[in-house]
Amino acid sequence: MVKNDKQLVTKKDLANSDAKFEAKLKVMEMRLDRHIDDKLKEWNTKIFDLVDGLAIEIRDGREHRIITSHQITENTRRIEVLENNYTFAKQ
Repeated sequence: MVKNDKQLVTKKDLANSDAKFEAKLKVMEMRLDRHIDDKLKEWNTKIFDLVDGLAIEIRDGREHRIITSHQITENTRRIEVLENNYTFAKQ
């Protein structure tokens, strides 16, 4: 290999360039890891927000079913009482 000004490259020069390359590679790797971590955190946040919304909908649906069931039971009881009173009044 030839350097500028026609100087030969030594083993020491190659070792230094390898060390510089490894250092730059390490920095790039750290930046990439940090970027990936940030994206994963962002993605996890979105997923948890969606799951939280879904959990709220499920809870609200269960509460609605409980309330509706109670109201239906109460209305059925009231209708039976009215029907019984109507049949007694009719006789």
